[in-house]
Amino acid sequence: MAVMAEQQTKAFSICSLHDRPELIDSCAQLLKITWPCSKPDRLHQLTAEEQSGPPCSLVLIEHGEDTPDTVIGHVRLVTVTHPKTPRGAYLEAVCISPSKHGLGLGRKMLLLAEEYAHETLGCEQMFLICAQSLVGFYERLSYQVYPVLTLETEGANLLSHVDQAATWYGNHPRKNWEWVYLEGPCISKDDLRQQTPSKVKMVKYFTTVK
Repeated sequence: MAVMAEQQTKAFSICSLHDRPELIDSCAQLLKITWPCSKPDRLHQLTAEEQSGPPCSLVLIEHGEDTPDTVIGHVRLVTVTHPKTPRGAYLEAVCISPSKHGLGLGRKMLLLAEEYAHETLGCEQMFLICAQSLVGFYERLSYQVYPVLTLETEGANLLSHVDQAATWYGNHPRKNWEWVYLEGPCISKDDLRQQTPSKVKMVKYFTTVK
């Protein structure tokens, strides 16, 4: 009860990390703790080059009455480039501070990210890849299963160790970021087809953001 009471006295917001560069270091620390395969040192370079995006990193911020703003969550929006796909964004590098698990903040962050993508970036849909065990969670947020191999992205996995989380067939390096993908091979179309059913689902958020 004390935790819930504390949560109710705090406010949360989401913004582009580019607009709050003083939060980069704390965001990088969060990524490293909760998403061990990340390379958070790239955040400095990414944020210096990116504007509101996509691609861009968004941070969920907790505002206390008498305490500094704290980064408690991160998502990254990546450009979707498939020619037959309405304007959309791919969602990756999702994490919430371990101390904030179980409070519904992951759901809150996703809804705020969708609102940002829809109202600020003009996106009609959101894509993501998740573990099979999480499909039900995203379906409750109005996502639907979507064929993985039709998705084409630009600049995905720039915060990951590419040899551990290989980028996929259909992802294109952003200009001047080709060096990131030299650290490990892109997954082939055939390998992706074999691995996808057992490891991940592609789900698609359609149009309306509440």
